Formats: sequence, structure tokens, C-alpha cells
Amino acid sequence: MNRSLRYLFTCITLFAILATGANLLQAQERPDNLDSLDQILATSGYNGTMIIVNPESGQWLQGAYQNPDETLPPLDIDSAAIPASTFKIFSSLVALQESVVASAETIIPWDGVERSRPEINQDLTLADAFRYSAVPHYQGMVKTVGESRMQHWLDLAEYGNQNLDGGLTTFWLEGDLRITPRQQLTLLQSLNNLSLPFDTNVQQTVKNIMVNREESGVIIRGKTGLAVIGNGMNTGWWVGWTDNGSQIWYFATLLQASQNTMAETPEAQANFITARQAVTDKALRHLEILPPLSQ
Repeated sequence: MNRSLRYLFTCITLFAILATGANLLQAQERPDNLDSLDQILATSGYNGTMIIVNPESGQWLQGAYQNPDETLPPLDIDSAAIPASTFKIFSSLVALQESVVASAETIIPWDGVERSRPEINQDLTLADAFRYSAVPHYQGMVKTVGESRMQHWLDLAEYGNQNLDGGLTTFWLEGDLRITPRQQLTLLQSLNNLSLPFDTNVQQTVKNIMVNREESGVIIRGKTGLAVIGNGMNTGWWVGWTDNGSQIWYFATLLQASQNTMAETPEAQANFITARQAVTDKALRHLEILPPLSQ
């Protein structure tokens, strides 16, 4: 082997060793991240699981916490739960695809029933109905879509367990539809890549209405979900993704609490509602996906 070839071979070998070392270091760091996610989830005080993924880099982080006083079973990223209002992501896609609404600015009429949230007691655009998580407006859209068309899209997109039982306007709130955190991430990644079985413009519209906020150049898209089903089981979701222009991280957080664990007071309900996003934000900041909070 001449000197030039020997030098080239040495460089390639050294590069391979360094690359392997970096991968090993990354693999060794993951358990620390996992422990940190467990600890962050524990700060909520509720049963919970969280998954944070960067498909491009292959980084896959997950954590779980089980409240020792909780009677509900522990959660993991394959635990199936009712989607609650995270289903608005999917029902928006279906309503747009089926021309129930034409765009994000289409007006969805109010049904005239006064409810405790004044912001939803009015006609709303699709974008505002999504932002306010206006259940009655979405129930009206899903009713217009109808059972057969909704079942078609659930099956085609393989959404959760694809089960419509429980009533056309309540199957995602208190019926039998279920989805796992892992399945939520699959849906989100496909939506962001515009690869779901819906028209491209439909998917782009839903991506646009999902924008929650921007922090230091990082765009956060997402949707919350909240439901109380069965014997007082509280289920809370926060799912979405961050995009800083060069890296995309997908996240799904699922919390659950029984009424036995959570006192039936407005304060306890408020704590559960805020905990979904709070623990996720803590994790994203810990991993430096979101910027640190200003002191």
C-alpha cells in the first residue's frame, strides 16, 4: 500500500472510530434523559407517560411515572386512551376533505346553547374553534360528516382503534375510540410531512391552525385533550411538535388520574389541566429543544 492510500485508509478508520464513539456516547446519555423525563413527570403527581422523538436524528426519548397512591394502572407509550380534543386534529382534516368547511376561515355556526365558556358562545371560524377547543362546533361538523364517511377516514388513515361506538358526536369524548401516544406521534409526523391520505392543501391548513405559539424562533404546534370517562377517570393530553427551522421534535404527553386521587375541587381540576403542558414544557426545556425561561 503506498503512502497516499495508507493515509486515506488511516483517516477513514479514524473517522469511523470517532463516529462509533459518538453513537456510543449518545446511547449512554439516553438513560439519563429517560430518568429526567420520569422525574419531570413525577412533578405533576399524576400517572403519566411522555414520548419525544426526532426522526431525522433517530433520537427517541420516553418516560413514565406511576403515582404510588393511584389505583389506575401505570401508563406507557403504548397505553390506549380516549383522544378527547386531540381528535380535533383529525376531525378538522375530515371536515376540510369532505367540504363540510372550505377553509380555516369558514364560519361554523353556534348552536345557541349558553355554556360556561363565553368565548365559544358565538359563531366561530374553524381556526378559532380549534384554538378555543370548541366542542359544540366540532360536534356539529362531525354530525354533518356522518358516520359512514368518518368511519371511512378512520380506517383509511388507521387512526387509533378506528372505533366509532359511543355516539357520532361523542365517540372521541366518552365513547370507545382509543389512541396511544406512539400512534399520536405517527399521525403528527405524517401530517407534518403531508403524507396522510388527505389532499395536500387540507393537511397544510390543519398544520396552520395547529400553531400554538412561537418562542425564540421555535414554532410550537399542538393540541390539548381532556376527558372524564368511566368511574371518574381523568385523561389529559398534549401532543404536537416543535420546529426551529432545522430540527423537528414530536411530543406526546398523556396523564391520567382517578377522582379518588384527585380531590373533586375546581383547584384540582385546574392543576390537572395545566399539568399536561407544564410537564411537557419542562421536558422540552430540559432537553434544550425549547429555550430556557428568562430569569
